[in-house]
Amino acid sequence: MRQALVLGSTGCIGNNVVRACLEAGWQVRAFHRPSSKTWMLDGLEVEHATGDLGDPASLVAAMVGCDVVFHAAAYYARHSLDMAGSMRQAVTGMRHVLEAVGRAGVERLVYTSSLTALGPPGEPGRLADESDFYLPGSTGSAYFESKWVMEAEAWRAIAGGLPVVIVLPTAVFGPWDVKPATGEILLNVAQGRFPAWVDVDVNVIDARDVGRGQVLAAQRGRVGQRYILGGENVPLREALELTAREAGVRPPRWKASLGLVGALVKVGEALGRLPLVEPLPLEHFKTIGEWRALNVDKARRELGLETRPLAETVRDTLAWFREYGYL
Repeated sequence: MRQALVLGSTGCIGNNVVRACLEAGWQVRAFHRPSSKTWMLDGLEVEHATGDLGDPASLVAAMVGCDVVFHAAAYYARHSLDMAGSMRQAVTGMRHVLEAVGRAGVERLVYTSSLTALGPPGEPGRLADESDFYLPGSTGSAYFESKWVMEAEAWRAIAGGLPVVIVLPTAVFGPWDVKPATGEILLNVAQGRFPAWVDVDVNVIDARDVGRGQVLAAQRGRVGQRYILGGENVPLREALELTAREAGVRPPRWKASLGLVGALVKVGEALGRLPLVEPLPLEHFKTIGEWRALNVDKARRELGLETRPLAETVRDTLAWFREYGYL
């Protein structure tokens, strides 16, 4: 039996990591702010630990006695209005976690990075994979930049001898999405508020498979390696039409160009929201040209990760949203 600490235990990815750890027979300590709502942890046999990424002492106290720490509480920038502030908050929280791991003597840290830390493929004719890195400054997005600087801190810690494994979930949908971000796309489609599609590909994975993939990364992942946790590569239009069919609504009808989306984003930044599809984060659409198919073979080969079909993910996610009053 292993003792695991999950940072971000009340969020979609973190909560699914908690559940995957319990399924693996591990003891779990769930870390969250004292003020956080914890209903998504009800009925789970977990030990609660309260604190904050801005409080290093609370992190060390929570990590003491743990074999594995899962960091799924990283900073999430929803706009780019304060780039310097976003970078400061992202780096500070990440450094506190990394320093606490060292002080507590944790055997392994599994850090949840993001597909936004991946760049386009370095050579033509192949899908982007773990060897492709985001180019800082290339998007002007605080979300992309913050995810990059946090992963850069992880690489710095790895170079210093810290036992870190990096996982990069792709577009995540699934049950226990209590504060929908990417999940807002499904909600908007299911409510008939997503009128158009863009000609890009996306890689989608179920949150339950992300949770299991993180446990596999703790068990089988190599320190100093990054693993893309992804499922199917599909055209965005196909994913939206599938969602509409499952929800029983009309699918998006119009093809929008990247130029039109860019113009809408500029209007949205002035208004503080994106017209027609509220409350989707502007950052998702600001960087829609960065969405692409990905090579997920490494996680399948080295971790043994298996993922469920997209149709099952969409169906179960919509059912969860209905059960908990989001739809």
